[in-house]
Amino acid sequence: MKKRVFIFILLTLFFAASGAVAASEWSAPKFLIGASHPSMIQDDNGVYWMAFNGAGQGGADIFLMNSTEGRVWSEPVSLTSNTADDRDPQIMQDSKGSFWMVFISNRMGKADLFLKRSDDGVSWSEALQITKDP
Repeated sequence: MKKRVFIFILLTLFFAASGAVAASEWSAPKFLIGASHPSMIQDDNGVYWMAFNGAGQGGADIFLMNSTEGRVWSEPVSLTSNTADDRDPQIMQDSKGSFWMVFISNRMGKADLFLKRSDDGVSWSEALQITKDP
């Protein structure tokens, strides 16, 4: 029993020390863009993708940026553009490599969920309404 406790304590100290070193290696925050509600993933090729709300045409729109190493980011690309608010995007990549994004939009008068899909992260489908607010 004492041997197991000693090994547990030793492993705990090792991982705690490793975490302390890694935590001290964080860079200072870097301002990218004035936006809100970011959703970020790293795709199968190691590229980072960030979707977020930004000021758009009469309301909030959804924008997308990407980066290969997390330091230099592409210019924001508008994925939605209408007079209603589009907000709170959530992006993911499925096992076949396709990107999916769900977001809330007021384009039908009330908050509904919409879905967009892309095979490459560049060309996106039209927004498909997937819920209707009663």
